[in-house]
Amino acid sequence: MSDLSFHSFIIILWALFAEELGWRGYLQDYLLKKTKEQLVPLITGTVWALWHVNFYMLGTMEIPFLIFFIGCIVDSHIYFSLTKKSKGNVLPASFLHFSYNLSITLFLINPSKNNGSLTPYIFTILLFLFIALFLKYSEKQTQTT
Repeated sequence: MSDLSFHSFIIILWALFAEELGWRGYLQDYLLKKTKEQLVPLITGTVWALWHVNFYMLGTMEIPFLIFFIGCIVDSHIYFSLTKKSKGNVLPASFLHFSYNLSITLFLINPSKNNGSLTPYIFTILLFLFIALFLKYSEKQTQTT
């Protein structure tokens, strides 16, 4: 397990309030009015990934950008599904995002915390991909019944 500093916890807590209010609370709703629903998680995930480019420019992100970008797209599909299922409530997506960021720190998923290995991070993305596909499948099943 990782040691979690107060400073790190505050940064992780930031996602609970700021990021999801912006991504799910504003951008997602705006895009739903302007484009096809299927494109909303893709666009939101792309903007979200680009939002973090400054960390790459500062040299503080250890995850290759393409892997991070894919992760943002996958996560965005899950957060979109949660927000949709909760009729626009951003809290489920916010708490999941917070939990995800906290887990990355606590369970040494970040390569800087585990001797540079990308395996835990890639495994996490694959797990979330499975969850996103399951949510999409269950959504389609619900629509056909």
